[in-house]
Amino acid sequence: MKFLKLLKVPFFAAFVVLLLLNACKKETEDITPNWGYDYFPVELGQSRTYQVDSTIYDLFNESVYTRTHEVKEVIAKEDLDLEGRPRYTINRFIRTNSSTPWGSISPRVWYAVKTETSAERVEENLRFVKLSFPLSVNTTWQGNEHINGNDDQWSIYNDWLYEYAWIDSSYQLNNVNYPNTVRILQNDFCEVEDSTCQLQERIYGEEIYAEGIGLIYKDFQNLRLQASSLPSKNSNPWPDRANDGYRVTWKLIDVE
Repeated sequence: MKFLKLLKVPFFAAFVVLLLLNACKKETEDITPNWGYDYFPVELGQSRTYQVDSTIYDLFNESVYTRTHEVKEVIAKEDLDLEGRPRYTINRFIRTNSSTPWGSISPRVWYAVKTETSAERVEENLRFVKLSFPLSVNTTWQGNEHINGNDDQWSIYNDWLYEYAWIDSSYQLNNVNYPNTVRILQNDFCEVEDSTCQLQERIYGEEIYAEGIGLIYKDFQNLRLQASSLPSKNSNPWPDRANDGYRVTWKLIDVE
């Protein structure tokens, strides 16, 4: 009997150790960060085509009109930026007629930089921090920190605070279901901080990225209501309440 009791002691100790190891393993698994690098792929030869719709609210002529064009982005080259980081050249082709061959269009050049902690794009010499790694719903960042918001030309981008509205969620666009997407709410405030601000002005930005693809949707609004009276947003919501400014949306239509 004493021998059996002696056997039970090490067995119990071993059992406790196994429980602790298993608990540690689960804890380690739970805190493994969701890096999300696949939401911003940068491979040479990749191309993405978007339908870009612009709505212009013309206060002077009291009219609203729209423009539609297509944008094709191709990752054409990899080199190093001035900080020694891998940089990817993006050739951007723009056409207003779908019958125009892409090859007949001279591209504009943008750039992308992807590091362990962020994904950036340089668009018309403006540098945006599009994503912050690892992904977390509690993460916020100054996505426009490299843009001089004190310059009147770029003041619209001043003090934007990016945040993840959702992570790894499904999203449907143009009858295509993307099982894993992240949505970044970039900005939803106006320049003048007073009680009527949201009733009179809206500066809004959001982007949605799909895993393995990249950007699939973008919405940018710079809108105002110039009027003697300001109706409630419930009865007259944005963007329909606007009579001045513009809204631009991007929707992915092709991947190669």
